[in-house]
Amino acid sequence: MYYTYILQSEKDGRFYTGATSDLQKRLLEYNQNKVPPTKNRGPFEIIYYEACKNEHDAYVREKYLKSGQGKRYLKNRIKRVLFLTGQVSKKSPVYPVRSQSSKATKTSNRGFVALMSSIVISSILLVITVNTGQISFYNRFNILDSEMKEMSSGLADACLDIALLNFAQNSSYSGNTTVNVGENSCLIGSIVTNGTHKIFNTKGVFRNAHTNLKVIIDGTSLQVISAEEIPTY
Repeated sequence: MYYTYILQSEKDGRFYTGATSDLQKRLLEYNQNKVPPTKNRGPFEIIYYEACKNEHDAYVREKYLKSGQGKRYLKNRIKRVLFLTGQVSKKSPVYPVRSQSSKATKTSNRGFVALMSSIVISSILLVITVNTGQISFYNRFNILDSEMKEMSSGLADACLDIALLNFAQNSSYSGNTTVNVGENSCLIGSIVTNGTHKIFNTKGVFRNAHTNLKVIIDGTSLQVISAEEIPTY
């Protein structure tokens, strides 16, 4: 498994994009000043990463995220998550990712980190699940209105984002909560432990459309093992 990542320097707030097969080792190298372009700019933290199947895909993705189109892609992802969680309206401005902007202020960078932190885990699921399962996902539920199905999917995604983020911050997090998302709500099921794996289940319901998501991750590295929609749980 390879990863494309975005780092932020806590010293000057600048952003750095790269690719690696070992996120923890790479972050350690940055913080030990072993990466020449960023020497003496640490400490660093990983604020965003995506899982890729191989090295080639990871470096192609790195190049894309450095482009203007890649920055707009990240901006739209942030806006979608914030809208689903009721933090902004569709017309609210969301500012794009900035790469090593010399004019960035400490205040704006702290705000950006807060936004990016809330979607770090969701990015894993969206990259794997949306790209590989969206067509069959909607075909199985073609008796439902696609817009309602999309809303229920968004609710389930929002709960999954929150559950994964809470677990990343606190490994003893057990789930089993209801989360309000704007005027709607979604359900986080109890987190199940299977060896070193953690199993997450979430449910989103919008009118007559239901979405149940199941994601299995490695409890230590947070690497996604599998992600799928299930009939019920």
